[in-house]
Amino acid sequence: PRTIFNTFEKGNKMSEQEMVGGDTLQEMPSQRDFKESCFDLRGNIEGIKLNVQILKADSAMRIMGSPDRPIDLPEILANLQLAYRHLEDAHMRLGKAVQAYDGGESCYPR
Repeated sequence: PRTIFNTFEKGNKMSEQEMVGGDTLQEMPSQRDFKESCFDLRGNIEGIKLNVQILKADSAMRIMGSPDRPIDLPEILANLQLAYRHLEDAHMRLGKAVQAYDGGESCYPR
């Protein structure tokens, strides 16, 4: 099971288990840890981005269809590129969350 941070106040109409679909619930990290949690997630995203790039390069070289099972390599590569771009966006959005938390001060290039 995944760990989900509990950002909801007590008394919300949904139960905590309903909110997270039965995943493990933890308290939100202290405010001191908020920025570091964002930076940790950004680091994880960088690793995933690298893996997507490797997969895309490997797929372009190795994936081949067969007469009974044709593939659409351009579609595969386009979707891998879109996945990469969404990861870039998530990385940037976490940085923007830190920036908003810091009153507008940029966290770039961290």
